[in-house]
Amino acid sequence: MKVSPIDIRKNRFIEAERGRTILPSLINKEQEKNFKINHVWFEDGKTLMRSLRGLRTYDNSDNYWRVYKELSATEVLVFKFIARFKSVQKIHLLREADIFPELYNRNKINGALKSLFLKNLIWRWEYQHPVYDDSVDVFTLSDNGYFLLKMLFSNENYFYPSLFLADKHIPPVFHVRFWETIDVYQILISTPAYRGSTTIFEGNQEARLMTSPLQISLATQKNHVQKMVFYPVLQTDADDYYKTVISRWTKFVDGGKQLNREVNGLLGDENVLAFYLPTAIDADQFVKKFSLDKFKYPIVFMIGSLIKKYGVINSFYQPILQDGKATIGPCDFNNLLKGE
Repeated sequence: MKVSPIDIRKNRFIEAERGRTILPSLINKEQEKNFKINHVWFEDGKTLMRSLRGLRTYDNSDNYWRVYKELSATEVLVFKFIARFKSVQKIHLLREADIFPELYNRNKINGALKSLFLKNLIWRWEYQHPVYDDSVDVFTLSDNGYFLLKMLFSNENYFYPSLFLADKHIPPVFHVRFWETIDVYQILISTPAYRGSTTIFEGNQEARLMTSPLQISLATQKNHVQKMVFYPVLQTDADDYYKTVISRWTKFVDGGKQLNREVNGLLGDENVLAFYLPTAIDADQFVKKFSLDKFKYPIVFMIGSLIKKYGVINSFYQPILQDGKATIGPCDFNNLLKGE
């Protein structure tokens, strides 16, 4: 049974009129450079050794299957949400329960997280949020959670969580990229313009893309649905990564001649290369650095600080040429909160 998101007018974390909200992922460049997160191996109130003795162990595939059958409906939903988005702040789970009250029981989220932790299916992390000045609980799959899902759903892609423990493979700040992905998803799925979403896209056999963690179909204008392929931008990312993102996208859409390529079966009549960035200054610098005004296909920026200040309806910008110089200009996405 397909369950629709709650009406935005009843949504507890996003303002219905303009779509303003606070983004758990939003931090500045200095805070991003100094990012730290700690893996918590123990259960609250217990020593490390007592906590480790309390965790479920797995000897064979039968153990995985038996434990999966023991999970409650809320535990399954929480487990799969964490697997889908790789790294999740607890507030993201509470917001997901607000978006889908028919699926989730908000009051059971804490119990589900504790149960999944004791079953050794998820890992818990602790992040001192520099904006809130408070400790934030973060959750990822554990190795056992990963192996359980691969055993039961072998045709789906999951992020191998041990990479979080090896800085040379995945820098700790990548947690922020995953949180940005959830923030974009939860804001846009809450709008009346939302038409569908997926969480992994790599192009096609003829034109491979850098992996996009989020694709969303949006009715941005009346009778016009765009398939946005998102790349959340860290302020500390290397330029070469985005040069590759852009060059491969250019090939994917044949320089702008093929703008209705298939994207995981999503509805829509136009492909859009979409970036999420924290500030308008970041977006402006991004346009100039990569000369994005020269490309003949749609490119949009979703800007986090503008969502917080002016709402999602005023958060989308695009590359433009102004007085002979590349910069950014607002997109006309007034239909976002109408969904016509």
